[in-house]
Parts: sequence; C-alpha cells; structure tokens
Amino acid sequence: MQAIAMPLAGWIATRIGFRIVVICSCVLHSGSIALTYFAVKWGFTAVVLIYGVLGGLGFGAGYSVILAVASAWFPSHRGLIVGLVLGGFGGGALVFTPIQTAFINPNNVKINSTTKSFTDADLLNRVPYAFLLLAGITGSLQIIGFLLMQEKPKTDVQPISSEAFDENHHHNRYLVNLDREKTIDVQPLIVLQASDFYLLWLSVCFSAVPITLVSALFKVAGIQYIHDDLFLTGVSMAASVCNCVGRVLWGIACDRFSFKEPRQKSLSYCGLASCSCVTAAFLCSHRQPPLTFLGRSIWQSTTE
Repeated sequence: MQAIAMPLAGWIATRIGFRIVVICSCVLHSGSIALTYFAVKWGFTAVVLIYGVLGGLGFGAGYSVILAVASAWFPSHRGLIVGLVLGGFGGGALVFTPIQTAFINPNNVKINSTTKSFTDADLLNRVPYAFLLLAGITGSLQIIGFLLMQEKPKTDVQPISSEAFDENHHHNRYLVNLDREKTIDVQPLIVLQASDFYLLWLSVCFSAVPITLVSALFKVAGIQYIHDDLFLTGVSMAASVCNCVGRVLWGIACDRFSFKEPRQKSLSYCGLASCSCVTAAFLCSHRQPPLTFLGRSIWQSTTE
C-alpha cells in the first residue's frame, strides 16, 4: 500500500499542494491506528484491512511528500536533510517501544511455555487500548509537525527534454546538477526511460523490504528464545539508535560522494547482515540468544 500511495500522493501534491495531501495522510494514518482498537476484536482480516491497508495508504501518502518539502529548503544538502527526517522515523522505536511495553506488559509477564505466546488475560486486555494511546501520541506529533511545515517559495524551474536527458545520462551515467541551487524538472516518462531508475528501484526493493520485515518481526521470533520482554524492548531501542544514526550518516555521505558509492557500501552491508541469519541460527542452537538478537538488530539497523 505504501508503494502505491507514495508516487500517487507525490503526483497529487504537485497539483493541489502538499497541505491537503499531508492532512489526509495524517488522518488516515492516525485514524487507522485508533480504529485498530475495534479491528482486533473483529478478527485478523479486519486488522489487515484497517491497520495494514488503510494505515499503509496513510503512511505512504505523506512519506514522499514530506521528504520533498523538507529537502527543497536545502538543495545543497538534500542527503543530510532526508537523513535527518528518516532518522526521526528510524528512531521512533526508541520512544514508542518502551511506551508500548510499559503500557501492555509493565510486569514483564512471560509467554506461555506451551503455546509460545502471551496468554495472560490482563495483558491481552490492554492491547486494544494501546492502539488508542499510540494513535493519540502519533496524531499529536503529526499536528505539531504539520503546523511547522512550510513550502519553499517557487523559483525558476528548468525543464529538461528527452534529448538533453539522454545526452547528460550518456556522459555522466546519472544526473548531476552542478548548480544545486537550481532545480531540474525531469518528467516522469523521461525518468522511466533511464536504466538507473530501475537499478535504484530494485536495489531499494531487495534491501529495504527484507530489513523492514525482519525489524518488524524480530520480537515475534525473539520471544521464542528469549522469554524476557524487557530485554527485547532494549534490543529494539538499541537497534533504533543505530538505525537513526545510520540514516543521517548515509545522508551526509550521499551529499559528499553522490548516492552511488554510499549505496554500494550499504548493499554490501546488507549482504553481510543477511549472512548473519546463519550465524543467528547457530548461536541460538548454542544457547546464546541474547547475543544473537542484540548483535543482529544493531548490525542490520546500521545498513538502512
């Protein structure tokens, strides 16, 4: 849903402005979290539709638009600005994970040794209310952020033709704007003709998607070996710090070297992180799950 919403919302924002898009994004995102209070009582399908589909559309709609608005103010330091914005996203677990744990499982209740899941009635009853709490916090932060957002005044935009794009791409292999204070407006159809676009898209797909899945599901896997919810919360917070710092550092590197060199190193680290899956399985079999999940989370988060 995010993949669909991001380009669509970006196109709509160019037609009607970013504010309406961001407002709708905030309402959908925070609203989907709040509605999950009811969805968890209705069943799995309802959770997928409300939290997954509706929430994904809301999150994706604002994601690309916010990045574009923020980076437009600092054209010479786009990598740093995008890194700072994404660092806030990556560091979210540092704030929300302890809040969730303190609200849902303050007494560090253990999982059922037979079912390998939580069965404590009081703990389970607090889960729906946690969505209301998170929706309130998220909505409040979104309102503050929306009020602070301002679009940079429009300047002259230099449209680029297909012939000029081909010539520039032939000599430079990728677009380089020597005067970063000026904007080059490349039409979507022209971008779709560049091989670099598809290479970049595939590199993001094959690196970001697996990392996101592992980051989201690490607690589901970790609880099978580590029956300590507070420890897993600490793992998430440590990974969040590395995630946040890593995104900022990669952004600075992109400003300094262009996106290709940092991207190549990032993909190399992703490959090493993927190889650590084998190491994780080995350490778990030798009764060292804390070291396994702590190292894996921190290592993988630095590749984002």
